[in-house]
Amino acid sequence: MIRPLAFAVAAALTGAIASQAAALSPAPNAAETIYMEYHKGVHAAVECRKVTLTPQDHMVLEERIVERSSMSAHPARQLHLIQTAKTELNTFMSGAGCNNPVIDAALIRFQELGGQLASR
Repeated sequence: MIRPLAFAVAAALTGAIASQAAALSPAPNAAETIYMEYHKGVHAAVECRKVTLTPQDHMVLEERIVERSSMSAHPARQLHLIQTAKTELNTFMSGAGCNNPVIDAALIRFQELGGQLASR
């Protein structure tokens, strides 16, 4: 009799945690969308063009992305947006690989940031 109750409590807690996570992760606003699009470009360059970025390159690119997107967000929100951008891009790559218009557009955004020579 206790087992069904334990499962019910676990299910309720899981639902509560999921709803809290959804509340903490609202849909991206305009600046956040631009931020994500630039991060898709960085991810596309690394995955599809095998661009190697140093930690300094990542710092410079992040500064440029924040500047171009006019975004100010908590670091946890930034990480969430970056991970969401990577997941979305990976979805496109899993279907058609790197040869599709979404990847091409992302690579153009990467070039807008200064491309591979970001820290130079």
